[in-house]
Order: sequence, then C-alpha cells, then structure tokens
Amino acid sequence: MRRRCAAPVCLGALLALGFDAGAGAQSPPAGGPGAAAKDAAVILIFDASKSMRDDDGNGRPKIEAAKEGLNKLVDELPDDAKVGLRVYGSQGCGSGKAEGCKDTKLVTPVGPLDRAALKQQIGALQPKGFTPIGNSLRAAVGDLVAAKQKTIVLVSDGGDNCAPPAPCGVAKEISQQGVALKIQAVGFQVKPGARRQLECIADAGGGRYVDAGDAEELGSQLRSLTARALRPYTLQGKRLPGAPAPPQARLVAGGQYTSEVTADAVGWYAFRVGEGQGIDVSVTLPNSPAGVPSVLKTELQDERLGYADSDSTAGSGSTSETLTATSTDSEITDDELINPPAGRYFLRVEAEAGDGQSGPYPIEVNARITGTAPPVVSEQDGEGSSSSSPLPDAGGAGGSGPSDLVLLLGSLAAIAVGLGLGAALGGSRRREAT
Repeated sequence: MRRRCAAPVCLGALLALGFDAGAGAQSPPAGGPGAAAKDAAVILIFDASKSMRDDDGNGRPKIEAAKEGLNKLVDELPDDAKVGLRVYGSQGCGSGKAEGCKDTKLVTPVGPLDRAALKQQIGALQPKGFTPIGNSLRAAVGDLVAAKQKTIVLVSDGGDNCAPPAPCGVAKEISQQGVALKIQAVGFQVKPGARRQLECIADAGGGRYVDAGDAEELGSQLRSLTARALRPYTLQGKRLPGAPAPPQARLVAGGQYTSEVTADAVGWYAFRVGEGQGIDVSVTLPNSPAGVPSVLKTELQDERLGYADSDSTAGSGSTSETLTATSTDSEITDDELINPPAGRYFLRVEAEAGDGQSGPYPIEVNARITGTAPPVVSEQDGEGSSSSSPLPDAGGAGGSGPSDLVLLLGSLAAIAVGLGLGAALGGSRRREAT
C-alpha cells in the first residue's frame, strides 16, 4: 500500500476548506448575515517583498492583483470584525539583508473595522525587500494578545529568505505555547518549494494551506478563511451515526454530515468511491459542552482495511478551540477496491478524552469525492465496447439486468398488444356469426 501525504485540498474547490475541504457550509460568508464572534480577531500578514513586482501572468504586477484580492475581502468583512494588517518587505533592503530581514511592520492594529483606513494602507504598499516570514509570525502573536479566538492569515508569493528563524519552526513554537491560535496560509502563485514551506507552517499552526492563482481566487480564499476565523463554528450537514466496526458503517456518497464520536472509542464511516477517483475527508470538532479532547485522529482505509492515510490534531483545551484533521487519497487504484470500479473507503475517527472529560464529542464530517469512475467493459461486448456503470446509491443494489422501469414498460406494452389482438379476434367472430 502506497503512503500519501495528508494534504488538505484547495479550499477554493472545497472549502473549502471550502471547505473548506473542511470550511464549506459551516460558516456564512464573511459579508453575510450575522455578527463576528465576540472574542475573535484576525491578523493578516501580507507579502510586500520584491518578488511581488513580478508579472502575475495578466500583464500587471502581482502586488496589484494581491491588493485587489485584499480589498475584496475588506468590502465583505462583517461590520463588527476585528482585523489587523501586518506587512513584510515594504521598507526596502538598501541597508543589507540583516536589516531587511527585520522588516515586518504592523500597519493596522487589530481593532474595530475601519474599511477606509485599511484600504488606504493596502493601497500604499510598495514591494521592495526581503521575505521575513518567521519574524512576522512571531510578531503577529503579540498583535492578537487581546483576543481569545486568534487567527493569523499569511499571504505570500514565496518562501522565507531570512531564516533563522525558520518559519515552520516558529509555527510549531506558537502551537506548543498552549495559545488558542491558528495559522492559515495562502500561497499566491507560489513555486513547489515555497508551497511546501507554507503547507508546513499551516500544518504546524493547526490551520490549512490553500492556493490562489489570481486576484479573484485570492479574494475568495481570504473571505473563506476569515469567515471561519471570525464566526462561531456551527455544525451543519445530514445526520450520519458512526458505526462500531467497518461492516456496520452505512455506505454514503460524498457530502457534509454531522455525527459524534465517543471518548476513547472508534467510530467508522463508509464512502462510495470508484477506481481512479480520489477522496478527501476532513473531520472538524468544535468546542462544545463536552469540552475539547486532547487528540482528534482520522484514518482512511481501503476495502481490505489496508492503511491509506491519516492525520491527527492535538487540542489545547481552550474554550474557543476547533480541531480539524484531514485525510486524503488522491487516486484510488483497482487493487484497493474489491469490486472495481464500484467500491468503498472507510474512515476511522477517534477522539482521546482530555482531563475530566467523558464525551461524546459532536463532529462534522466533510467527504469530497473527485474524478469520474471509468466505464465498465463487459466480456461479451468485446474490445472497444463499453457501457456506463454509475455507482449505486447508498443501500441500493447495482446489477447488469434491465431496470424496473424497462420491465414495467415492457409489461404494459405486452398487455396492450394482447388486448388489441383479443379485440380484433372478437370482431372477426361477430362478423362470421352474422
């Protein structure tokens, strides 16, 4: 069985986070109805380094596209949002790298939203210097000191070129401080090396990494991430009880579900997949009267209960904590399914109880199935002949025979023909009698 990385799918498609492979429908849009959570605050860390002068692929500097995305976010923030802006690389690097790598500046302190002032700061940004992401993350923790529910949203078009401190190490340090703070990261037209660094930062900071390719996508990603950060998390979806063992798990399609996991026990879920398809499952556990468990674990297994992928998130015990673990299998092969292309994948969920807790813990399960199952080629059809074989619905049975509708129509047609022949025969006999 091949090993796959537990990498969240791009939120633009999911969240989502849609969802948020994990942030889809659980929170309304940033500009939608409702108010921001009372004690929630977000600090945006924005890249104003020299590389943001590069062309964005549409004939303009990347900084202009990024400003457009940020301004779209500002337009749609809740009126009572508490948001600040920190930038790095905006002061230039004429004095050398040592000074340039200290260039991280809080241009808008976290506080009540002032759209005009925030947009003015965004418009004044000019890309000049280095990329001190590690130093900016450390400084951002102090920017959020007055909030209880803290989120850093980092936007960068490249990796840190100032280490030490290494940004992923800084993110780990922050997460180990027991602070209810999450780090979300957005890569704006990044290269693979920078993407890996930003993914590491988000993973270590208990958040998500997402890609953005243009201004519109950047604005959408930022709106999704800040909406999640500023609002209380509300579970949504169809009810789907977990099963004590894989054979008892109800087979369902991809979608959003609510359930619960018993403390120090295992819950099993089953999802329909086909050969060549992929599955990405995120399990989110918000704070509830049951508390926050010490660890939330997820694991994907194939039909033979072979290991596919797993993820775990440690809780801090904070009253505002939300834990999300994501497991993914990007391409499912026929040897992982007993009866390809129709098959199933199992999700194993476990929550380890914190001190003094007994559960059960409410959870939201988001399953995203990607790709299309290939057509089935039957032996009697011969090479080159194929027939489409859609996956059966949960609880339904697939088969190669005619459908019930075809059988019904055939029966009605036979009855009609029989009645017609009977009438014709009766008429002929009456004519002979006269």
